[in-house]
Parts: sequence; C-alpha cells; structure tokens
Amino acid sequence: MNKMNKIDRVKEVSGELCEYLNGDLLQRFGDVHNIKPKYNKFYLKQEVVADKALFMEVKKKYVLHIVDNEGKSVDEYDYKGMVMRRSEYPQHTKKCVSELIGMIFENDSIDFGKLYKYIEEKNKEFMDLVLANDKDIAKHVTYSKKKEDYKNGRIPYQIMAMELWNTLEYECFLKGTKGYLYNIIGVDRSLAPPHVLDSINKITSKNTAIVLPFEEDVLPDYYIVNHEKMFSYCWGDRVNECLAPLISDDITTF
Repeated sequence: MNKMNKIDRVKEVSGELCEYLNGDLLQRFGDVHNIKPKYNKFYLKQEVVADKALFMEVKKKYVLHIVDNEGKSVDEYDYKGMVMRRSEYPQHTKKCVSELIGMIFENDSIDFGKLYKYIEEKNKEFMDLVLANDKDIAKHVTYSKKKEDYKNGRIPYQIMAMELWNTLEYECFLKGTKGYLYNIIGVDRSLAPPHVLDSINKITSKNTAIVLPFEEDVLPDYYIVNHEKMFSYCWGDRVNECLAPLISDDITTF
C-alpha cells in the first residue's frame, strides 16, 4: 500500500468512526441522560491527518506534516513547543531550523549526506555570527517585573542580567523593556572604561549573563562572551534536539 492509499484509508476509517460515534454512540448517550437531540452539543470529527511526524525526546514538542485538515487537502507543518513558536529565539535560528526540518521531511527516506552538509554549512555560519557577537542570534528577553516582586528572592537570571547592565553601564531596564541576552565569562579589565571598573568592584554576586538594550548596536568589546554557550543556544542544541530521534550522536561542534 503506497502513501496516498494509506492516507485515504486513514480518512476512510476516520469517517466510519465519526459516523458511529455521532450517529449511534452519542445519540444513545443523550438518551441515557435525557438530553434531547437538539440540545446535544457533542459532535466528534476528524481534525488532521499527517503523513510524517518528528517527536522530540521531551513531552509536548513535535512536528507534524499535515496533509489533510478536517477533510481539506493541505501541505503544512504543525510545530508544537518548537523554536518557531517561541518568541525568545532569534529569527535566524527559526529560519534555519525550519529549513532543517523541511529537509528531514522532504522525502520518504532521509538523505543524511545532504542533511549533514547543510548542518556543517550552518555550523560555520552560526559560529561566525557568534564570534562577531552579533545581536541577531542572541536570546530575546523581557524585564517582566521588579526584583522585589519575586518571592523568596528567586530572581530570574534574565532579570539579573538586565540589572547587571543597569549597574555597569547606565540604567535603562525597567518593567516592560526588552533586550538581547549574552552569556559572559567576565569583563576584560584591561579594556573596560573607568565607570565599569568602579561599578564592578561593588558587585558581590556572580553574574554569567548581561543584556544589551535594543537601542544599542553592539555589545562593548570588554565583555568576554561565552561563545560556546551562545552557539549551543542559537544553533547547536536546536539541531541536536531535532536529530535526537533519528541518530544517537551530537553532530554540531563549536
């Protein structure tokens, strides 16, 4: 049985099941509970039929290639829990992950040679962006509420990262503001200006991230960026997540 015949068979069985549920079972359910047919609001129907699916190794995260939606033929993807549905991920990451999934789904059998070549090309591309501290591949974060509004002092790391900018550079982050998050290792004191050196001596907690305001073009070069962690966030971990159901080894490297 070829793929189209299988899809037609799924739709056929689904139709039979809907007919039984709506035309028999739900009517008897209404009779048992004294619900008149005109007041019975239950109605079951086929939603989507997918010819291919990719389920990640965590719950509620998967991709379906939908070929039929409520009886209408379509050609579309349904992403659940993926980066394409998450506002904090960079647009470039979303675009490249979408292309990667498209390559996985485009044929009945996966062309791993073509897939690996694409990943290798994107590895270099993302590495170059990361090493340039390009803000377009940094995480988008929002200052959701003031530090004192968090219970038990459990302040999210992105809020602490925004407060670090407020302390070291100038105060601009407050409730509702947004920025680009960079994982950092520290500050190069040989390059840092006096106002940063003066402020950094007052910091007692260990900060491993800082947030660049949207209005700034580039992160100052005296911040030592954790490039490996940035690469993992914007590309490496995303690729390995998609390929985990297919292969056992990570194939992205920094």
